[in-house]
Amino acid sequence: MSDLQEKRQKATKELLEKHASYLDANGIKANQFVLKPEYPSKALGGTRCVSMFASELNKKTDLYICLTNFDFETLDDNLYVYKHNPHWKEEYTTNQFIEKIQDYTYNVPTELMQRVETTVKASTQQKLELDVQFIDTDQDAMMESLTIRDLAAIMMKAPLSKKTWLNSMIDQARTHYK
Repeated sequence: MSDLQEKRQKATKELLEKHASYLDANGIKANQFVLKPEYPSKALGGTRCVSMFASELNKKTDLYICLTNFDFETLDDNLYVYKHNPHWKEEYTTNQFIEKIQDYTYNVPTELMQRVETTVKASTQQKLELDVQFIDTDQDAMMESLTIRDLAAIMMKAPLSKKTWLNSMIDQARTHYK
């Protein structure tokens, strides 16, 4: 195995481990994850691309990609999703034919990929936890108990609900926000 192949395997393993919780939580299989070198395509006037095999594009599934350069040392550890494009044969330019595996590669512009948010920010997570702690169903009603009448009362800002606490809240809001 060459030094470059070892670097690629190591980088792929590290990034697969980094994104494992997201991939697992979303039912994404390891074979849908790949590390791809990003480069400016001469055929596309310098547009940033990754080279993808026809066999990858034929999978009819989304691919999850981390971008790198060709030495696999400069890594972008963000996760991107390439949404399957059934028209890829017509839309992507052929890059080269690889004799060893008898497969073509295609230039796929990275601008077609979407960055995936794989982590919840700490402040958002704390807020979610706090919100859950302070829900008191004896003091506050859940969304599931909202009726069409309640919604109409809220929208019309009129105390027409069968819930006295909601009518009281609507009255208070009307007098306070005149």
